[in-house]
Amino acid sequence: MRFLVIFIFLISHAIADDFPKIKNLVINKELKTYESITFLDNKERIVNLSDYKGKLVLLNFWATWCAPCKEEMPSLDGLKLITELSNIEIFPINIGKDSGKKSDQFFKDLNIKNLNIYFDNPKTLAKDLSLRGVPTTILFNKEGKEFARIIGSIDFLDKEFIEWIKNYNYLLANEIERITSLDIPAIALFPKIEQISKNSNGSEALNKDNLICNAIKVSKKINSDLGVICDVALDPFTDHGHDGVIINDQIDNDKTLEILCDQALIQAEAGCDIIAPSDMMDGRVGLIRDKLDSHGFTNVQIMSYAVKYASAFYGPFRDAVGSTV
Repeated sequence: MRFLVIFIFLISHAIADDFPKIKNLVINKELKTYESITFLDNKERIVNLSDYKGKLVLLNFWATWCAPCKEEMPSLDGLKLITELSNIEIFPINIGKDSGKKSDQFFKDLNIKNLNIYFDNPKTLAKDLSLRGVPTTILFNKEGKEFARIIGSIDFLDKEFIEWIKNYNYLLANEIERITSLDIPAIALFPKIEQISKNSNGSEALNKDNLICNAIKVSKKINSDLGVICDVALDPFTDHGHDGVIINDQIDNDKTLEILCDQALIQAEAGCDIIAPSDMMDGRVGLIRDKLDSHGFTNVQIMSYAVKYASAFYGPFRDAVGSTV
């Protein structure tokens, strides 16, 4: 049987030093969530940001009297045409209380052809989002959380900016479709998460909405017959890089086993077909089997660690998942 191993590089957010210095770009050290973000289209219909989960969203706040807004808008219009970024939704929102007619003329004068005009609602997003002026652009990840904002104007067609935003817009669905066309029967998924989501207990591994679980769901949605193999281990999720929980300066085998069993169950619930533990904790295969069976996942298989160790992908594994000890 042929396997294709996919190392998933999905960056929800990152520390600014991880990326090239881009003018006016501020990357959040922590994701920001908002109770509700709504605005109006040009027919005064309510647009709710929550309806766009699963896509990157760019909210650009502008006004007709703003000279820097006028300067950057054509490049934002051009961004819409980049095919690799087709999954990004762009909403230019006028918060200058300009009329629809005046806003239309602003777009017409700049020859804006690929963007629609949106307006702030009476609730005023400027206050809710703590805007300090225009232009300001706020970027939301596929979970609807703010991960960065651009304070001031920017050239949206700048090569560094485009390459940076591509990292956030990796489309797993496209990759699964390509894999399906090649008649590859199964894939093995490995996560690479941002450093800020790691901690000493690797708790992100138990997040049912984490990178791996979402990747499993996407894969099964595109091709339910494609086998999905998932790594069970804590090293991609711990800030110290070890596969186990450290208590009193030692790996606690039994405490780690509890987490690994829950991690395996969560992956099975998401649709994983084969659990592939690589943690090296004593007794984990039997306990994982019992955990899966007791929850009705008797057909979910467990892959021998020896199979993974013999793989040509084993050597660069730690570098690929961003784990160092």
